[in-house]
Amino acid sequence: MDSLLPRLRGLDQQICKRSRLVTRVYSGALLMALALYCFFPFPISRTGSVVLMVAMAYMIGKFRDARRGAWVPGSPVMRLLQRELAKIDARIRLLRSAIYYLPFVVGINLFWTGLPGPGTREQKALLDCVFLAATVMIFAGVCLLNQRTVRRQLLPLRMELQSMLASQETQPAR
Repeated sequence: MDSLLPRLRGLDQQICKRSRLVTRVYSGALLMALALYCFFPFPISRTGSVVLMVAMAYMIGKFRDARRGAWVPGSPVMRLLQRELAKIDARIRLLRSAIYYLPFVVGINLFWTGLPGPGTREQKALLDCVFLAATVMIFAGVCLLNQRTVRRQLLPLRMELQSMLASQETQPAR
């Protein structure tokens, strides 16, 4: 238990730090999407900007939820372990979900597609396809990095927390 507490504190600090960073980045990006909406009068681009704004607001909420743990009844040690386990589970769900990337890919590509392009319609269509492939590859890479983080950092910690929780449940109350 003594070796786990510093790791839990470190994880909690890391989650809070990343949550604040993500909140700032997504808030700035939300403002940029609002600016794109205002300065580009093309209907499809505006639709893409709205999709991006909704996706960013949603993600800010999800990262804030992953930072908080639910209150659980029981002894202080049990509450601490269960709360940290709930935070880790929320973080794992967030990082494992490839669905939350979809609004970003759709919004960015709608915005790009709605912009007027250089050259002929065929050239613009080809440029749109290349842009789509590039964004899908970027988001796939981010998704794979998140899966690696879950596998290497969060799952081992989750298993350790679960074993400690099980050992706390089997110990008689003092």
